[in-house]
Amino acid sequence: RIPLRDILYFENVADYVRIKTNNGQHLIYSTLKSIDKKLPPELFVRVHRSYIVNLEKIVDIEENTLVIDRTVIPIGKAHRANLMSRLYTL
Repeated sequence: RIPLRDILYFENVADYVRIKTNNGQHLIYSTLKSIDKKLPPELFVRVHRSYIVNLEKIVDIEENTLVIDRTVIPIGKAHRANLMSRLYTL
């Protein structure tokens, strides 16, 4: 079991989801959609069809990307407005 606050982001990898944490990564057999339904919306947001990120771990945001722990993550056009509104409510 991984504490939610330790999770940096979730990444879709074929039929698996990579969970990236401060201490490494874990691979689980699941879909981002099913994981997204279980996560607290005040802490996590979907930013791309392949990524869900921890809002507290975002270091920088550019036009179409964000940075978490030196990893550049794309922001999908369909998810950008939701991400920005979530950040401004923090």
